[in-house]
Amino acid sequence: MRMGGANQPDNNMKPGGSRLTLILNLCALAAALVVTAEMHYIDYVSFRIYNPSDAVGPFIPALVMFIIRRRIFSVCFLLLYAALAIQMFFQAYDAYSGIHGSSKMLFAYLAMFCFVSIFSLAIYAAGVVVRFAVSRFARSERNRRAETERI
Repeated sequence: MRMGGANQPDNNMKPGGSRLTLILNLCALAAALVVTAEMHYIDYVSFRIYNPSDAVGPFIPALVMFIIRRRIFSVCFLLLYAALAIQMFFQAYDAYSGIHGSSKMLFAYLAMFCFVSIFSLAIYAAGVVVRFAVSRFARSERNRRAETERI
């Protein structure tokens, strides 16, 4: 819902995005913390290893969400984070109970989630470049027409 007059820009066009998008992105950051904690717990209990460099993976989609700043994108990725966190919770509970199933599939889901987010960022960057090029081309065409009309 837009507030104010017709001359005010839409919330999605602000440089920082809307307030709801920011809240969704912060929730995704919190979900990334939860997923990281669950991932390290599962690794330690199941495999007796602890690799601190694995903590970067769950934060990549959250970082992409902060870069893209689109509400529908943030909602979809937050739902993916929620599904991943729920699956990892059950895997961590199984590890705590002594049922050591294969947790490699969960890490494959996390890797796919990171890949999808990086692919989305690449598509977003290509769209920004194309939009910039089209606007520059349109501006140069307008300037050229204005020059020919003056002559």
